[in-house]
Amino acid sequence: MKKQFMRHLLPIRQYWLMGLVMLVAVSCKKESVAPLPVDDTELLVTLTGSDGAIQIKYGTDSLPVEITTSLLSDDDAPVKYTIRYRPDKKILDLNGNDGMVITPVYDAGIPLGTNYYKNNIHEAAVSYNLENGLYKLVTLYRRMDEGFFPALSFHFEHDATGNITQTVIMGEQGTPNYLVRQGHINFLYDQKKNPLYAHKDLLMLFLQAVSKNNITREDHFNKQLVLEDRYAYTYTYKSNDFPAKAKLKIGLDDATAIQDEIIYAYE
Repeated sequence: MKKQFMRHLLPIRQYWLMGLVMLVAVSCKKESVAPLPVDDTELLVTLTGSDGAIQIKYGTDSLPVEITTSLLSDDDAPVKYTIRYRPDKKILDLNGNDGMVITPVYDAGIPLGTNYYKNNIHEAAVSYNLENGLYKLVTLYRRMDEGFFPALSFHFEHDATGNITQTVIMGEQGTPNYLVRQGHINFLYDQKKNPLYAHKDLLMLFLQAVSKNNITREDHFNKQLVLEDRYAYTYTYKSNDFPAKAKLKIGLDDATAIQDEIIYAYE
């Protein structure tokens, strides 16, 4: 069965699992985008679908101190990560109970990339390009006999509100330093608040790009630009405009579409 719930954020997890990568420094503009106002009397603690969940535990200052997810797990087992912060409240590192350590890199407070270690071995990394506070390019590199080469890249287009409207996926085809188009995904949104947006930098450590509003439709195209799949979300909202749950339908044919439900829980 297709991964259902994990597609709700951004469907790049499967590409992450294709290879190990190394951090490459990239330049970042230092403008910022004001975050979407959120109701800070409620914090998202679980997001659950039929094939997985994200759980977040908060400290006394309402910052996440633990996150449990299988987003980087190669066997779909949930991993609990303890989150530590720098004095400026930027994430210092995440320590997983599977031996994974995730360490972000910043340039004047702007996310530059992330290193991934497993049992003290530098296994992977990701680099970011940001423009006006938005993730525009995420590049992955993996080790080969001759050194480190790009394996994948994700190019993000945004609308005027900062929501991701399209992700173009590029991947290697056996030629070092040469990526070719693998496909793209188009996104539509509601006008309601996405509770995950408050954690957009945390979730990017798990290769999940999060928009301000909630996705209502994803159209998945292959490298020949042919539509091959669709994810449609229908939400039920709380009085503060946060989603309480979403019905998810996967497929182009209503008769054979997969049905799922995503549940949001707050504290």
